[in-house]
Amino acid sequence: MRGRASALTAVALVAVVAAADSAAARPEKRATGSNASIISLDQLRSTMKQHRGRVLVLHLWATWCAPCLEELPLVGTLAREARARGIDFYSVSLDDPTAQAAARVARVLAERGDRSMTRTIVRMDNPDAFVAEVDPDWSGDIPAFFVYDRAGKLRRAHVGEMTRQVFDAFVGDLTVKK
Repeated sequence: MRGRASALTAVALVAVVAAADSAAARPEKRATGSNASIISLDQLRSTMKQHRGRVLVLHLWATWCAPCLEELPLVGTLAREARARGIDFYSVSLDDPTAQAAARVARVLAERGDRSMTRTIVRMDNPDAFVAEVDPDWSGDIPAFFVYDRAGKLRRAHVGEMTRQVFDAFVGDLTVKK
């Protein structure tokens, strides 16, 4: 499954770069209503900085990723429970940054996820820079989870399908204030 997600990630990144290049001359479109928001890498950085002082889990997924879709019900539950534990959970889709994809992301999350999951698509002008920004050791495979401590420092990464047990170990020691 990991190989299939890797191949799909590569195809999607090429599509994202092509879409970003064709959209470069147009102003960024923000989704309206219940659609997902489309944000830039700079906006993602800014949002993540706003979570400093709290543990943050960044969840990267896409509607074209079968393992991502399969785990969305559990991820939705984990996102809701994480907030109750004082952990911020930020889901970001790697779908194409289009209005059609924003509607699809919102629909998929409404059907399979949880209301507590963020409905966001990141627009990547440079996929390599995006990967390096998130985690230089990350291959770009999804689903992927990254946990940041209260200072905003990346502490752990998990690539592949998530389980409750893995998630609890993933964030466990970071939730205790020192």
